[in-house]
Amino acid sequence: MDGILVVSVLMTILHSRVQATLNDTIEFSFTSLTHRNERCISDPFKIVENVGVLHCAKYCLQRSMCQSFGQEGDVCSLFENHSVTDLETNIGSLFSFKSHFEHFFPQNEMYVCGNVTCPIGTICIQTINHNTACVFTECPNIPEVPRNSYLPAIVTREVGKTLLLQCDFRPVGNASITCQADGNWTTPNFNCFDECVAQPTSNSMTNDPMNTNATAIGTIVTYTCNPPKFGNTSIICLGNGTWSQLDEDVCYYECVSPPTSTSMTQNTNSTSVGTEITYTCNLPKFGNTSIICLENGTWSQLDEDVCYYECVSPPTSTSMTQNTNSSSVGTEITYTCNLPKLGNTSIICLENGTWSQLDEDVCYYECVSRPTSTSMTKIASDTNATSVGTEITYTCNLPKFGNTSIICLENGTWSQLDEDVCYYGKNCFDTMSLGGNITSYITIAPCSNSQVEVTCKEEGGLTYTIIPHDLQPDTILNTTTEVTLVYNITQNTIESIISQSRTCRQYVKYRCFNSSIHVNGEDQPTATFYTGGNKRADYFPGGTPSGNNCACGVNGTCNDTSLACNCNSNDEIWRIDDGYVTSKGDLPITKFEFNLVDKISYVTIDSLECEGSV
Repeated sequence: MDGILVVSVLMTILHSRVQATLNDTIEFSFTSLTHRNERCISDPFKIVENVGVLHCAKYCLQRSMCQSFGQEGDVCSLFENHSVTDLETNIGSLFSFKSHFEHFFPQNEMYVCGNVTCPIGTICIQTINHNTACVFTECPNIPEVPRNSYLPAIVTREVGKTLLLQCDFRPVGNASITCQADGNWTTPNFNCFDECVAQPTSNSMTNDPMNTNATAIGTIVTYTCNPPKFGNTSIICLGNGTWSQLDEDVCYYECVSPPTSTSMTQNTNSTSVGTEITYTCNLPKFGNTSIICLENGTWSQLDEDVCYYECVSPPTSTSMTQNTNSSSVGTEITYTCNLPKLGNTSIICLENGTWSQLDEDVCYYECVSRPTSTSMTKIASDTNATSVGTEITYTCNLPKFGNTSIICLENGTWSQLDEDVCYYGKNCFDTMSLGGNITSYITIAPCSNSQVEVTCKEEGGLTYTIIPHDLQPDTILNTTTEVTLVYNITQNTIESIISQSRTCRQYVKYRCFNSSIHVNGEDQPTATFYTGGNKRADYFPGGTPSGNNCACGVNGTCNDTSLACNCNSNDEIWRIDDGYVTSKGDLPITKFEFNLVDKISYVTIDSLECEGSV
């Protein structure tokens, strides 16, 4: 619009006048920004930037839904409603109502478009060919909405905008409407039902015949279970136009009248499923039973065979005491012998109503508690038996072996427990054969009143008793040397172990360098061992007794087959002669002697090993 806008602001007056054209003016009021929310029900439905106040006023006039506008700087805000009729006098933004300025714009400026007058809600545009036309910017009329539905709180009417109709009940169809280019709203294909659809049907239930067609919200419909089932439930038409859930699980069966009996009497006549009825036998018989109403509406079987006769009072005894006075057929009564005698017996109430015979001869004396021992253990199978004649076996605790028995005598005392029967195994093989553990140090007794600790080993299916000594492996021998072996048990004990073993052996390894065992073929060796009898041996370990040879000399495997031992080669090479001493009469090795000036050798003698038992 052409024209000059002049705003004259006076702090002491309520209004100012703005020149719109040469002859017309618009009245505005001033208000502060803090008052906008108090003056407008909602936020602006449209904001236009970079426009002046006069154009802002025209934008409001061109829109049917605009009732007031505000101008802040170059920002124009259009409002659909207002909540006050007067404006306060405050310094701030311009604010005015559509009704205050409609008549100040000449008709020919607002609505004339070429040769036509544009209706409200349209604007005049000039085409590229300089023609003019009225085009809709909004749909001026609020659309008519279907029953029970309503528009949202903020309604925009601009062309192309879509509104979504609101429904608090049951919406059906498309709830959106759109402002078209011709200024009309699309017709909604939408319904908002404030009632439920037809009542749900059921094969197992029937709804209330007096209320079969009721569908209004809040309607309550009762459904009754079809025979032969019983029960009922209700549904309600909810506020959203749907029915609450129909619960068909409430239906249940019920039994017919309970069975009758001439020999029994029942305690109730209830017939609901799960009911249990107790029947009691009529006198003179005794007994009772129960039946239950099953889920299929039938009663479980009534068992009249539970009725029974009873015996008279049970017999009494001066030497025994009974545990009950029950007298029904089949009852078993236990009689226990009065102290100091022990024993018990039973009688039973027979089907003919008489008691079986009471046998008082079962009473007997018993020994007191069994003797205990720190070195022996009672066999588990009879540890608690104490009656006269009872025999209890005691087994020696490991690592000892042996067992003995005691007996409960007729006078109620136990025979003597002999703990001296316990003994140690005489060697490792004997201990293993008796069931002992040979994985660590064990105690053996190779002779009377002599217990020693030894180690054991298993090799090649054989069990060996190991007797160690103090000589270190690879003991050095030079010039004239005599080494004595000290064993950890006495010589007599070692000899007992040897004599009670099937075989014994002791391994010797001799490493030599230019140290001949037989110098110049002499029979007197420079290196030899001493036997258990402290005698100088006439052969080297692995050789033949009295043979003055070594193991390789026996087997013909010496590095020089013409020699009796490898070390006899004396050839500036380290040689080894080794082997076992296996003759029990030559064991254990007690010393090893080396006699060769300016020579050096090394000897290793293993522990004595004895296997088996004789």
